[in-house]
Amino acid sequence: TIRKALIRKHFLSRSAYRHVVKNPDSPLKNGVPRTWELELRFLDELDEMWTDELWDLGDELDKGEKWMILKPGMADRGMGIRIFHTKEELERIFEEFEDSDTDEEKEDEADNDDDDDESGTGIATSQLRHFVIQVSVGLV
Repeated sequence: TIRKALIRKHFLSRSAYRHVVKNPDSPLKNGVPRTWELELRFLDELDEMWTDELWDLGDELDKGEKWMILKPGMADRGMGIRIFHTKEELERIFEEFEDSDTDEEKEDEADNDDDDDESGTGIATSQLRHFVIQVSVGLV
């Protein structure tokens, strides 16, 4: 359990949140950026999330004042990290991920020898469903 909390971004953010709730004077209160966790398999699910789990994120994005970072929960080496500041940009990112999934399926059917991704930072949303969105500190 402890290892998962350290290596998976969505568990790490949840652990930091729980620690701050139990210890309000903890340095983590200001040391960890505001974070939203989401579990998403398909882009269509995002529309429903704006009215429930991501309502406050949608409110922040509607203001357009802050940049956000999308991080896949279980990807490593910076794979799949994207920066955005509007709902439309976030939707385009997930469309990109879905498009790369279908492209990879077509390539796998055609040729199973080539595993390289052209951009070098793509991920497969069919394999990774957990994402973390954080307020970016330092971007103007």
